[in-house]
Amino acid sequence: MKDINKENLRLKIEVERLNGLVNFYKYDTLTGLRMRRDFELKFSEFFNSGIVFYLSMIDINGLHSLNREKSYEFGDRLIKSVANTLTSKLNGAVYRIGGDEFVAITVDEPGLDFMNKNYVGSYVCSKDFKAEKEMFDKVDRKVVEVKEIFYKNNNDRRHSQADTKTSSDNFHNSDRFPTFMYNSWSLKLYLNF
Repeated sequence: MKDINKENLRLKIEVERLNGLVNFYKYDTLTGLRMRRDFELKFSEFFNSGIVFYLSMIDINGLHSLNREKSYEFGDRLIKSVANTLTSKLNGAVYRIGGDEFVAITVDEPGLDFMNKNYVGSYVCSKDFKAEKEMFDKVDRKVVEVKEIFYKNNNDRRHSQADTKTSSDNFHNSDRFPTFMYNSWSLKLYLNF
């Protein structure tokens, strides 16, 4: 009987350890939001279901500069603040898919100010697209355009049209949703080009 109880305890500890690993890879440790892989699965599921939905993409403004000029603690606060704003204002599932990039899937049209001092973004509706990649590419291009306007209006010349590439430029050649961490524009921001 002792051996059975010992084995049950060992198995329970192993299950808890594995659940912890699943959560580590499923949820962002800073924001608690689900991450890119979960988004890829849910996005594909929604798109293939035929349900009309909205895909929003949001990009944080000036995260690299904030991290460099203040500290990573300030950058982390900004990331958490944006994550909290998005989860409270968007009635849907919000995901952190990169260092400063978020996406949301909603069934209602987003009622969010997509250009402010902390972030910019845009959205598209699934009824306008025949393929997942096409939908993602479009919202990504729209965010790049909005970001360009934001920096132009705020006299930031670090980013010219020639320097901006979309996340879709980093897609693998497949029909599946892309696997990427940062688009090249964000990477340039991080590397201070």
